[in-house]
Amino acid sequence: MSCSKSVKKATNNHSSSNKRQHGPLKYATLKMAWSTSLFCGPTSTHFYPASQQFSKPIDIFACVVNGMNAVLTALGNTMILFALRKCHSLHSPSKALLFGLALTDLFVGLVVLPLFTAYYLTIILEIPTYFCAIAVTYGRISNFNGSVLLATIATIAIDRYLAFRLCLRYRELVKLNRVICVLVVEWIIGAL
Repeated sequence: MSCSKSVKKATNNHSSSNKRQHGPLKYATLKMAWSTSLFCGPTSTHFYPASQQFSKPIDIFACVVNGMNAVLTALGNTMILFALRKCHSLHSPSKALLFGLALTDLFVGLVVLPLFTAYYLTIILEIPTYFCAIAVTYGRISNFNGSVLLATIATIAIDRYLAFRLCLRYRELVKLNRVICVLVVEWIIGAL
């Protein structure tokens, strides 16, 4: 039996037995621990020794570039948020959508890029004890932020399409409260 088939079989047996024994909440916790152990296991490409195969100058360069990008992203999106707050000529729902987009980009600069830099620092400074925790945290937070970012961009595209298609009815149909509800739902769905 091949390695991938045996892992799938073990995963399926492990999943079904835990569902019966511990209930849904316990199962979700065990499933998360199981996926984390697979992510950080010795066969994973994200395992610490596998990450040591790349040269340190490349890792240092990536760390410096990401550190500078984090600062520039945070400062730029903070300026955009202040500019949107002072701008009164934009339609409020469009302004809320742009505010949501700038907020998710600010989250990239304040959380995602520093975590990515910390991920590289654990490799450069050879700190394997924190490598797995940072790698898993970075992966989950970047997936969350990426899904919220894409949903916000899609919502902006739909908003612009409605503005073009509905012309005069756009302002009576697209209200600020509806747009804020859509943005909140996007963040909630992204967290799931």
